[in-house]
Amino acid sequence: LEREKKESLDVEKNKYELEKEITDLNAKLFDLENYIVPDSKKTISKLEKKIDELTNKLEVITKEKTQYSQNVRANERTIREMQLQINEKSKMLEKLEEQKKNTDEKMKELKENLSE
Repeated sequence: LEREKKESLDVEKNKYELEKEITDLNAKLFDLENYIVPDSKKTISKLEKKIDELTNKLEVITKEKTQYSQNVRANERTIREMQLQINEKSKMLEKLEEQKKNTDEKMKELKENLSE
């Protein structure tokens, strides 16, 4: 009989502890449903908005980089063309100077022939 009383008390004690745990868990569930989950949803929403903003910013930066790269290639092409023109003009100048030198020599020779 005493053993049954003790077992009964143990069962009652366990029942009380389980009911207390159920009450605590219900309170936590209430907090989760009413405070934490909505805050999490707000946080998720804010993070998704931030992701969208950063994605858009990345797209803009990528487009700008592409445009800059195109401009750099165009400028490099222009520089190469100008270098070729400079080289051609330098060669032309050398030829003209050589022609002038030859012409000057012929003029000098002709003047000398005329003087004689």
